Amino acid sequence: MFPLSGDWEGLLRADANYYGESLSTNKGNTSRVRDDWTAVNLRAGMLTEKYELVLYIDNATDERANLSDNRSIAAEVPGRPRVVTNRPRTIGLEARLRF
Repeated sequence: MFPLSGDWEGLLRADANYYGESLSTNKGNTSRVRDDWTAVNLRAGMLTEKYELVLYIDNATDERANLSDNRSIAAEVPGRPRVVTNRPRTIGLEARLRF
């Protein structure tokens, strides 16, 4: 944190998580390679003892990752795998009031 103005302090935060390549074997005898991917999250805000405002961007690079195979009853069409993915880029504003 760093001083801004009056009682207000600023904050900056960035984090990155790397997930290595993995193998899915949920499809019986066949295997599917899940590519490696990186998640980058950013935060910038200002706060006092009572108030906090933070602008955030989760998955800033909008990386689309295969997290797992979907074990749905429905058939999988060739070229259109049924997989569970991560959340797309998400931008938001958090506001907190402490009392």
